Amino acid sequence: MENKKQNAILYIEKTQGILYVGKESFTIRFPKDVISNGEVIDKGKLQLLFTNFITENKIPPVHVLLILSPEIIFEKKLSDMPLAIQHIEIEKFLDLVPFDSILTRTFRLPKKTTILVANKELCEVITDSLKAESCIPTGIVALNSLEEKLPSLKEKFDAQLILKKLDTFKSYNLDIRLEHQEKILSYKVPSLKNPQFIALISVFVLLFVILCTQVYIQLMSNKPAPTQAKQLEQLAPTTTSPSTEPSASGSGQ
Repeated sequence: MENKKQNAILYIEKTQGILYVGKESFTIRFPKDVISNGEVIDKGKLQLLFTNFITENKIPPVHVLLILSPEIIFEKKLSDMPLAIQHIEIEKFLDLVPFDSILTRTFRLPKKTTILVANKELCEVITDSLKAESCIPTGIVALNSLEEKLPSLKEKFDAQLILKKLDTFKSYNLDIRLEHQEKILSYKVPSLKNPQFIALISVFVLLFVILCTQVYIQLMSNKPAPTQAKQLEQLAPTTTSPSTEPSASGSGQ
């Protein structure tokens, strides 16, 4: 069954998050003892923060796309460089990222390569907190990559424009786990009016009938014919019971 939850956006900045649901927006502040410089200081407090935020603002169950601000993203651009050297430069760049665990995505264009890195722990705590309140994360993307697709975002963050074009941003997802989850949640049962579905069922039924026919023929070919069975019965040894009649010869007088 297809899920009917409304789409929403959670824009994560260094000190706050802004949730856009329809034409409404709700702001959640991140105290320094919870998040500092993009690092999670207290996981439990952050989870509780989201629980209270969703409850107090009466946020309905929604599908949420997380968008990460350039403030909490590390970015590296490489231009006109052989692939072998790119790998070396990427490794050097990743070694400089201060996060213990990371989400990373590399985008390659003909003359430019862009590497984006996010704090994996921060993303996981937020997505787990949303799931606990029946808000399903559908992806995590960096605003940097969306600006390549929609240059107008460089001047102003436009949540309504992003909401209209959500399907075009799936290839920018930083977290592959959420891609799998979304496919499971959005599974749609094939319609019986779908010609391809009907054709598939017809082929399956035909193959099943052929299989049953072959099994029946095989069983019949292994069964002995009636005449053969009778001959086998005649050739089988018979046992006779001892005669109970008196002997024909008598004693002479």
